[in-house]
Amino acid sequence: MRLPIVKSDNKTTIFELPKREIIRAYKLPLKDERLKPFIDFYLTLVRKALQEIWENTRIEKLNKNGKKRVRVKITIPKDKEFKKKLRDKLEEINNKYASHWVDSAIRTAYSIMKIWRKRAIKGKAKIRMPRITRRFVRVKSTLMRVDGEKIRITLVANKEYLHVDFSKSWFYKKDMKVSEPILKEDSVILVFKKDLPLTTPLYAIGLDTNLYTLDGVTVDGKEVHESIKDIFTLKVSMSNKKAKIQSLSSKKQKNMKKVKEKYSHREKNKVKDLVYKKVHEFLNDHRNSIIAIERLNKVKMFNDVSRSLSRKISRTSWRLFHTVLKEKAGEYNSFVIEVDPYLTSKSCSRCGWVDPNLGASKVFICRCGLRIDRQINAGINILLRMCGFPHIPGVFDKVFRIMGGVIPLRGRIVMMSFGSERDEAQGFYGHDNKCP
Repeated sequence: MRLPIVKSDNKTTIFELPKREIIRAYKLPLKDERLKPFIDFYLTLVRKALQEIWENTRIEKLNKNGKKRVRVKITIPKDKEFKKKLRDKLEEINNKYASHWVDSAIRTAYSIMKIWRKRAIKGKAKIRMPRITRRFVRVKSTLMRVDGEKIRITLVANKEYLHVDFSKSWFYKKDMKVSEPILKEDSVILVFKKDLPLTTPLYAIGLDTNLYTLDGVTVDGKEVHESIKDIFTLKVSMSNKKAKIQSLSSKKQKNMKKVKEKYSHREKNKVKDLVYKKVHEFLNDHRNSIIAIERLNKVKMFNDVSRSLSRKISRTSWRLFHTVLKEKAGEYNSFVIEVDPYLTSKSCSRCGWVDPNLGASKVFICRCGLRIDRQINAGINILLRMCGFPHIPGVFDKVFRIMGGVIPLRGRIVMMSFGSERDEAQGFYGHDNKCP
């Protein structure tokens, strides 16, 4: 997600802030004999809808000669006529349950196809019809009625209902609204949502993610350093324990398999608990902020690094940390924006020159005379890329004074013009955020 830049007059550039909400999901036991046949019926509808959508999906190969990965263009049918015919076909199968379940199955099929399309374009999924492996039912809002702390789900219109009572549950909060639940054979997943008020962030932070630390800068010129080495150390120690268990499993196969599973679950729980604590600590220190982070892909990193470094990268928890950061930012009146990390460390944050021979050097030295810590340099580049600013030496010399002009304006941020360099930098309005 990026902050879109809106063209304004010659003095200001306005950044629209995204809508914020808190989403919580909790599992509640539910036993009913009608659930199993109903889930079978629902999955039959979803598979039929998937097959129809797949048969009408256009897939074009766009790879050039000499390219290893095949680029594809996937077009999913979305016109009203196709959806109407699809609904009529599924209605022929539905002889018992409410007709709104057909709409729910179609929506589920489309969401599965969209997720598959996104992964297939990136080369992470095979070009074949996606399969459904989990048994679930997605309940539409038109098929449920919330009455206080009870939910009534319609199975057969005006005849059969499924009742869910969560009045005695520990997780219920009256200030949160009940969203669309998910049914399973022996449980129901209740989803709660709460809209957060749109407040004006007071700071912007560019954050560079490294093996052991998070380093960056704020708009008022302060450096940000957060250690995540204890997370890395925990993963290393747990992986060493699992390696020992693996070496003993050849001798005692029956017992060691259960021990290995136990340590795997223990590692996930410990790492997750530590990441949540780190995120809450970081957000508590930087409330009311816009935090720019890198959109990292560890799979691509393995191709250009040594074996020892790739092993260290595989033991990091960057994705989990970023996911939790985006999830919890709203509770601290903050926003998290992801930017493209391409050349953020190798580009000069003052003039934009790219150093192809930077390597593992800890200091970035540019031909324009700038000498700066490479992690702080990357943090400034991430911050500038989030805002859409190009690399202008005159602007960089005043960057902290420029970026400090934050004025509350009904939940928006207004970046003030910057004096003598204003005419030179007029071209950055609506900048495409492409790397130099």
